[in-house]
This record gives sequence, C-alpha cells and structure tokens, in this order.
Amino acid sequence: MGHKSMSEKRPVGRPKVLTKELKDEICARVIDGETIRQIAAEAHMPDARTIYRALAAEDEEEFRQQYARAKEFQLYRMEDELLEIADAADGESVQADRLRIDTRKWIMSKRAPKKYGERVTQEHEIDSKAVMGVVHIRSSRKGQEPTADDCQEMPRPAFTERVR
Repeated sequence: MGHKSMSEKRPVGRPKVLTKELKDEICARVIDGETIRQIAAEAHMPDARTIYRALAAEDEEEFRQQYARAKEFQLYRMEDELLEIADAADGESVQADRLRIDTRKWIMSKRAPKKYGERVTQEHEIDSKAVMGVVHIRSSRKGQEPTADDCQEMPRPAFTERVR
C-alpha cells in the first residue's frame, strides 16, 4: 500500500534539462552575484557543465540573451557593492576590502571596458621632415626621383588620439 509503482518513481540525481523556472532562477542568482559554480552546488540545480552546455547550445538563444542581461545587471550590483565596501571599511579590514574592490573593478573593466575601463589618451608629435613618403612632388616631375626643391616644409602637427 505504501509502496510506489515503477511509474511513480521520482527521478534520481540532478536535472539534466533546464526548465524555464530553473533558467529564471539561475539568472536571478547571477544578478545577485553568484557564480555558476555556486548555483550548481545546490542539490536542486543542474551541474555547472549542464548550465554551460545550455548556454552554448544553438537552440538556447533566448537563455543566452537572458543570461547576458543578468551579467549586465550584475555589473550594476557591483557598482553598489563598491560603495558599500568602501563605506564600511575600517582599519582592520582595509587590505581585504581593497582586494574586494580591486577584483570587482577589474571584472567590471573587462566585461564592459567602454563603461568601466580606464580612458587612455596618447599624444603623438610628428616631425614632418623625418617622415618618409610625405613629399609633395611637382606634377612635372612625376616618376622621377624627388629633389630637395620638390619637398615642402610642413607644419609639425600635434594631435591627440583616444585609445579604448
């Protein structure tokens, strides 16, 4: 009476297929700062390999986009964490707090370099006399070796180039 028939048995082990509910939970937990490894450690969740395979599967474009949005929102959460960590820092935890802040800043700069990366400005000064090939040749001398008279003195431009 208390025994279950073979057809009523519960599946044993972790889920091998990601349901919409599991995908939603994974993405919500990613936003909260959890890693796939941490999420996969839960008994009711699939293992990390199953999650990564789903993200790589051609037929999982919707999940990939949902996950990508979750990773973006995770960055916003990290912004808030940076302030919280800095505001709560005290003399005893300053080294650990610095590591926590620097790690988050590094992750943010790699995931969204245009928004969180450092701006680098490079200035270049060009000496027009030293640049080979910047020669004005009179139209009547085309195809012949240029002479000193064929070269014009050019201004020395200084320009700034933004590198991202």
